[in-house]
Amino acid sequence: MFQDKKIYKIAIISNSANSLIRFRGPLVKELCGRGHIVFALAPDYNSKNYLMVRGLGALPVVYPLSRTGLNPLIDFINFLNLIFVLKKLNCNVVLQYTIKPVIYGNICAWICKVPIRYALVTGLGYIFISNNEKVSFKKKCLNWLTRWLYKYALSKATLVFFQNEDDLNEFVSNGIIPKRKAFLVGATGVDLNYFSPAPVLVKPVTFIFVGRLLREKGITEFLKAAKIVKIKYPDTRFIVLGNVDLNPGSIKERDIEDYVRSGIIEWPGHVDDVRPWLAQASVFVLPSYYREGIPRSTQEAMAIGRAIITTNTIGCKETVDDGINGFLIPPKNVDALVAAIERLVKDPELIRRMGNESRRIAEKKFNVSDLTLKMIKAVGLN
Repeated sequence: MFQDKKIYKIAIISNSANSLIRFRGPLVKELCGRGHIVFALAPDYNSKNYLMVRGLGALPVVYPLSRTGLNPLIDFINFLNLIFVLKKLNCNVVLQYTIKPVIYGNICAWICKVPIRYALVTGLGYIFISNNEKVSFKKKCLNWLTRWLYKYALSKATLVFFQNEDDLNEFVSNGIIPKRKAFLVGATGVDLNYFSPAPVLVKPVTFIFVGRLLREKGITEFLKAAKIVKIKYPDTRFIVLGNVDLNPGSIKERDIEDYVRSGIIEWPGHVDDVRPWLAQASVFVLPSYYREGIPRSTQEAMAIGRAIITTNTIGCKETVDDGINGFLIPPKNVDALVAAIERLVKDPELIRRMGNESRRIAEKKFNVSDLTLKMIKAVGLN
């Protein structure tokens, strides 16, 4: 798609500065290193992450975005502001990821006549969750509206990247995009040197959950399982990293504090560096049914060399070879989660073997350098 060696002005549109650094930092750095001008758009810059983005070689740009809000007037005003920002930047290329940047970013870039427009679908999240429980009328309406907005917005995209095959097939089979526009790029990947293997500690056996405290991420199942296991194995540790969220699926702070006061879990909240916490954990647990892309938190734990317990659901199942580097369990099944935890508590050597396999799989599938180059090649910057 890029046919010459000219310098391109590329706008990467994200829903948060920290997300941009954590998930797209290697891509930004690589593009800047190739001489391109990269504008990193985020709504929530502070002095720290502003300097971090500058350190990658990009130019931070603030734009307005209500990440989880559903107020159409606010969204429309933000939409107009994004048009103004993109007109001012006068880019050749835009790349957006997460739902609102993908939808609004593609339409705004098309209005601004940006010639090359890429979208990265990093999972389908709350609105696309499908399970056997009764779905509320509100959620049905949001699902329909989201699909319609995706279809309209992505009709303006040059190419749409997906992290897993299920999401790609859903968009194609439902007529949201034509197959010719879909490209399976795979996981975000992790820096295997930064997330280097750490010795597995099994005294006490320690289980860790990392992520936003959304019910759909499985935090409720993790807490319930921890309570059950602690009664039978009081020496086990359970750690939760992450904060409550503005997302409607978030649990309340008081809910998790009850577990802390009871001594069932430890809750440091959000931490800037998860590595020391993963290093003291034996097993990583993500009982998610969120419609993940491919969870970055699981990839980090695998690179550190940790056994994984996660659900046999879209996105999550891409990280585990069941019985080899961890266990796949049914979603929303506390009994299955407890059984998997107990099996590892009883067999510390299995924890070590599975941890070694996780690192091997991470080296094969989740090396950020390989995946970044794959994406750059897909857009013709090789």
